[in-house]
Amino acid sequence: MGIRFFFKDCFQVLIMGAVACGLGFASVQVGKRYFPRWHQALVEPIQEKKSLVHEISLTEFLKLMTDQNVVILDARDSGFYQMGHVPGALNLARRQFEEGWKRLNLKVSDLAERKVVVYCSGADCEDSRIVAEKLLGLGVNQVMVFAGGWEMWERSGQEVER
Repeated sequence: MGIRFFFKDCFQVLIMGAVACGLGFASVQVGKRYFPRWHQALVEPIQEKKSLVHEISLTEFLKLMTDQNVVILDARDSGFYQMGHVPGALNLARRQFEEGWKRLNLKVSDLAERKVVVYCSGADCEDSRIVAEKLLGLGVNQVMVFAGGWEMWERSGQEVER
């Protein structure tokens, strides 16, 4: 008796899942046809999120570090920055972006004309990309992300500043 109820419950869950998927698909299709502005504003950015930020490797990052025109930004929280960061990097934490942006403008007044490299914890961290995209929105034109981040920097045995 118990096994029959188990299979019945599983079948019901599968049916409900199929119905939910169908309704979700239908709502996107209906939205696209009957509510084009809503669809364009809410659905399309999720489907087509393409970043304008260029990712660079450790080798490219090391080459850029020799350029006096490059500003290096650490997008991690200030506590992590203080424990260790890439030499010469300034802190512009994603979570405190507004305050950090004000401080950064006092230190580097010509940021819009300079090359900027942003990094965060590692390859799985999105903070550097978020900060880079905010910088692009504020008029900083040459923004790159060091994709390997702090994790790769440390693992490769590079110099650390505290």
